[in-house]
Amino acid sequence: MRFAPRTALMVLFAVFLAGNVLAATATGYGAMMAARIVTGMASQAFFGVRISLCARLTRPEVRGRATAVVMNGLMLGTLLGLPVSTLVRECFGRRAAFWVITLITVVAAVATLFGVPRLARAEGGGFREEARVFRDPRMWLVLSTSALIIGATFSAFSYFNPILTDVTGFSTGTVPLLLIAYDAATVVGNTVAGRLADRHTVPVLAVGLVLNTAFLTGFALLAGLPAATVVCVLSPSASSWVRPSARW
Repeated sequence: MRFAPRTALMVLFAVFLAGNVLAATATGYGAMMAARIVTGMASQAFFGVRISLCARLTRPEVRGRATAVVMNGLMLGTLLGLPVSTLVRECFGRRAAFWVITLITVVAAVATLFGVPRLARAEGGGFREEARVFRDPRMWLVLSTSALIIGATFSAFSYFNPILTDVTGFSTGTVPLLLIAYDAATVVGNTVAGRLADRHTVPVLAVGLVLNTAFLTGFALLAGLPAATVVCVLSPSASSWVRPSARW
């Protein structure tokens, strides 16, 4: 990392802020797509920096639990952001929702500036040195497992709305409630995983992978049954976030 952690976070806040301003003022599809790419890249980079910062600020024996706390910020943001952004959009329009996100970004940046301790950038950190980790087969195993499982989970999540309405038969008003329940389940699963990951890392990973696979398979096969669908929708959300807390 070429920047100190707090400096890196502030740079990413600025990029994310610029992307949201662009989204709020976009007048066409091209500008909106560019804005979403910018904010997506900034948010994912922010994710990496905050996990790295968490690791530096905590003792090894509580690192899994601390990572779960950090991850819960993402879960709670999604849980609260979905109904709030929907309400703002319905009452004041799409642009207002992005302006609210812009305001929240400024508040978060100020809180980070004054709340995150000033740490020196990590020793080394050059591109060549960081690229050496990819020579380790274990890194590729972790990377591929994360990409496949999280990719599978979010692929299913992307089709929740049409499946729940067209196949399962839920009303359009019920789907947002199920999505909120989905996000709430991720908070529970992540918190439990964080408690267990420090002492039982590999078993937590194994159980999470097996459960996630089983429930996603059940969702594919039983989508026509409302009760089974609810179980299969909520259960992978609780188990899919086992892995981030355990991995770190």
